[in-house]
Amino acid sequence: MKNTLLLFLFLSFSFVSFGQTEEQRQAIIFYNEGVESYKQKEYEDAIALYSKSLEKDPQFKKPYFQRGLSKMYLKDYENAIKDFKKASSFGDDNQSSALYYIGYSQMKQKNYKEAISSFTTTISKDPNREKAYYYRGYLSYFEKQYESAIKDITKALELGYSSKKAHYYTGMSHYKLENYDNAVKDLTKYITLDPSAYKANLNLANIYQKQQNYEEVISYANEYLVEEPKNEDVLYMKAYALMKIESFGLAQKTFDAVLAVNPQNDKALKNNLYISQKSDDEARKLQDMSLMIAHEGPSSKYVYARALLYTKQEKLELAINDFNTFIDLNNKNGEAFYNRASVHGLLKQNDKACEDIRKSAELGFDKAFQYVRSFCGS
Repeated sequence: MKNTLLLFLFLSFSFVSFGQTEEQRQAIIFYNEGVESYKQKEYEDAIALYSKSLEKDPQFKKPYFQRGLSKMYLKDYENAIKDFKKASSFGDDNQSSALYYIGYSQMKQKNYKEAISSFTTTISKDPNREKAYYYRGYLSYFEKQYESAIKDITKALELGYSSKKAHYYTGMSHYKLENYDNAVKDLTKYITLDPSAYKANLNLANIYQKQQNYEEVISYANEYLVEEPKNEDVLYMKAYALMKIESFGLAQKTFDAVLAVNPQNDKALKNNLYISQKSDDEARKLQDMSLMIAHEGPSSKYVYARALLYTKQEKLELAINDFNTFIDLNNKNGEAFYNRASVHGLLKQNDKACEDIRKSAELGFDKAFQYVRSFCGS
């Protein structure tokens, strides 16, 4: 009995050993050497060894998959896909992995629609491959398929996939769909998991701005500005929120910070002027008007407003200069001639005052008629 068993084992071993050709044995040797190079991240050497293995035995399945991985790590995605497709054609246990890496390589090539299709095929073969769900959701986000993105990334998380960015993409998908409460929940979780991801604070500030929750806008804008204190858009967002809650002093200082970054920011200039016009600070009002005029040029409507302010402050020569500039461009404005006449009168320039008041009356400005005699005599 013992001799019979030994004979059986010998014959079995001989069948396995002698069933392989010399070419197949060499293919295995090259493959194993390729695996060692792959483990050492010597991908070019690994590719050469896998290729030698396949030269010896083109039906040897494993080298196709491993060579595809090596090419993928070298960012040779086009040829990696060819190897993964060959590997997937064998239909063995590696098939779903090969399909997954086809999708991954297509994604790296920015062939998003093809990659989504490949990840879908992967999931059909392996419904528990969480990364396939994640990347399909990730790509759906960039394809503006936000509901699909949320569904797939949530499924990936349920299957155990761990990624800080997953919460960012679900949050942003909710944001795009105007599901603001869910967006806040996911983006807040993202920041909690990754405090260095300060840019997400800007997304939250934008959401709260849409909800007109200006206190939260200020809070998240401040978090963002810790890292980028000279970001013009975020400074403006904060300043506008401060203005909306009527914290005018801080708003004005923040608009000033915007203008320090970009002196030509039209909205910051206008909002600063709006704030100064609400206050009794004439010096600040004059400063903001002057900045607005420098920005808009001599045709600015604020030239006339500054002329009136200069008149009130008894800066009469400056007032005359502004009236002159305004009237040169608006010579049918009876009120402007009337007010310039008043300043000429204060300067004892009676002839000029008379000329302006007559012109104002000719243009039909009612107040001018009653003063023609006092300016021009009988």
